[in-house]
Amino acid sequence: MAKSFRLDVPKHAKGKKLKEDFLITAQTILKGQTVLRLYTEKNISTSTAAKMLSLPLQDFMQFASKHHVSVFPEYTRKEMDAELRAGRRMVQEARKNAKNP
Repeated sequence: MAKSFRLDVPKHAKGKKLKEDFLITAQTILKGQTVLRLYTEKNISTSTAAKMLSLPLQDFMQFASKHHVSVFPEYTRKEMDAELRAGRRMVQEARKNAKNP
């Protein structure tokens, strides 16, 4: 289902090539931001978002990261902090046990 909308090219964008470049850039940005919005609102999955942008999954994950969108939304900040603390405790215990065999 393709939809369209009107986008006026700025008056200072003179020449056919510049107008085409402007429209292509605007379309690319709009598509990327729309897909990120759908993803952050949990309307689409990571793999669907990647397909919508014609990107491999790894590239979508990098794209999302560049836009400060987590691809691991199941963790809250509090849960992530707790996991990191638990991991640090395990490392400390392992080091302690290695020193005292």
